[in-house]
Amino acid sequence: MRTLALALTLLIPLSQLASAQESRPIGPTAQLDQLLKRYVDKQGNVDYAAWKKNRAHLAALRSTVKAFAKLDTKGWSKKATLAHWINVYNALTIQGIIEFCPLKSIKDKVGKRYDIWKHYTFGPRKLSLNAIEHEILRPLGDPRIHAAIVCASKGCPPLRAEAYREGKLDRQLDDNVRVWLASPIRGLKFQGKTLHLSKIFFWFGKDFGSGSVADNLRWVSRFVDAKTKRRLAAKGLKVVELDWDWALNKR
Repeated sequence: MRTLALALTLLIPLSQLASAQESRPIGPTAQLDQLLKRYVDKQGNVDYAAWKKNRAHLAALRSTVKAFAKLDTKGWSKKATLAHWINVYNALTIQGIIEFCPLKSIKDKVGKRYDIWKHYTFGPRKLSLNAIEHEILRPLGDPRIHAAIVCASKGCPPLRAEAYREGKLDRQLDDNVRVWLASPIRGLKFQGKTLHLSKIFFWFGKDFGSGSVADNLRWVSRFVDAKTKRRLAAKGLKVVELDWDWALNKR
């Protein structure tokens, strides 16, 4: 049997075998990856209704979140830690939206008595979405996370239709930022000499540098095309907040 297995392995080109081994996700990441590919479209919109209707896939999401909670990230690399907590944040948000659906907006579950960002929790430590974002992810010092963690609204960066993985993280995050900023309804939009820029840069400006407009624009310039880069550097540019659409990012 060992000889047969070796023979079958040799029939596979080594480059393909290595690629498959490198891209194979581990643990709950694999399950989340499959679910995202099924229910998230290219625009980052989610078919919440179909996901909720499919009991097996809703159970799979719940089991994925529970499995993430059992992982001990102590001693993990920074990239592995980032990938893990981005996946947790997005999976927990999706789970909350599905369980509360039908909703018009995530803000339907934000009020004095209940706030989904504060009261919908993860694991035995009862970590809220706010705690995951502000106490775990942001202190890791990679502002690209703002293009990856999704608040289930049309105004936020689009949800990626795959899970994050340590070995692909830089490519995934860079791609997220480029797609986010290229969107005139999510990232940035010019109107004459006025730049409408995502509220994320106003809410979390210091994550991108000193918090100054100049630093924010320097950071943005790394991820946009040449024409947009020239417009960002133009004298007399006025920068204002881009309107945020809180409607649910549903398909």
